[in-house]
Amino acid sequence: MIDMRMSKAPRAFSLTELLVVVAILALLMALLITAIAAVQRTARVTKCLHNQRQIALACASYASSNAGRLVSPLTSSPGTLTLTPPGCPTISYPTGTLNNEFHSWTASFAPNMMGSTELETAITKGALYPYVGSVLLYRSPLDPGTRLRSYSLSAFVGCHSPDERTSYSGWEQYYEPENCQNLNTTAMSRIQQPSKTINCITEDDNDGFNYNNQGWIIDLTNSNWVDWPAFWDPRNVTYAMVDGSTERYEVARPELPGLIDAFGHWYYEAPVNGSGWRARRDWYHFRIRCLPGNVPNPP
Repeated sequence: MIDMRMSKAPRAFSLTELLVVVAILALLMALLITAIAAVQRTARVTKCLHNQRQIALACASYASSNAGRLVSPLTSSPGTLTLTPPGCPTISYPTGTLNNEFHSWTASFAPNMMGSTELETAITKGALYPYVGSVLLYRSPLDPGTRLRSYSLSAFVGCHSPDERTSYSGWEQYYEPENCQNLNTTAMSRIQQPSKTINCITEDDNDGFNYNNQGWIIDLTNSNWVDWPAFWDPRNVTYAMVDGSTERYEVARPELPGLIDAFGHWYYEAPVNGSGWRARRDWYHFRIRCLPGNVPNPP
């Protein structure tokens, strides 16, 4: 006898069902990729902060080995400078090959350069390298370029005057005309608030340079970005304090990185949503971390 029952054929997926499955898989893949990218970015930020912490601790070790004297944030050998703000006692600053007191943190000058690019010897012959011990620590994993060094030291720490320039020494008169000593941070003991004072920061000195030239500096007396930090994270800046603690700051004005990059050095940050120094929100954030305690913070 013939079995008249027909076996049911398996039901095929409709085109709509297939499209729904594909869409769900694509969404899950996009979410996974986003999550992986976020984890990788966090890992790079963590490594960047670690590098800067090690550099800040190396600066402290250098001071311990040199009678409290801090390494210079300069990247060159300036010779012998005399820095005398108006009305202040003469300050002589011996350094460089002229008197064998070279103590700039990197040696970014001939023959340690290839054009405007630092060679490895620019780092290894710097005064701080014996205390850091690894060239890799000088480069941020956030840096999209190919240079060896992503960091600068603050131009306010380790100097008689910011960046050892006479043009900035007049700021002393602006804040403390009676003693002319508060900008002198050549020794660790002169840093009044080490946990609140920036020591090392990511910098993108791409305005004609392929390396971070000299110390990182902003105008203490006005909301001018003489230099700018690196916005690689994006819109975030990482830095380490003198005591080795680290911070990550998200800029308040999303358009600021583009404005600074377009304008270049000495970009003036205008006030937003208010008046006074606090209305220059991003500049103010870094201004009060330059030399708190040594010079008054703007109101």
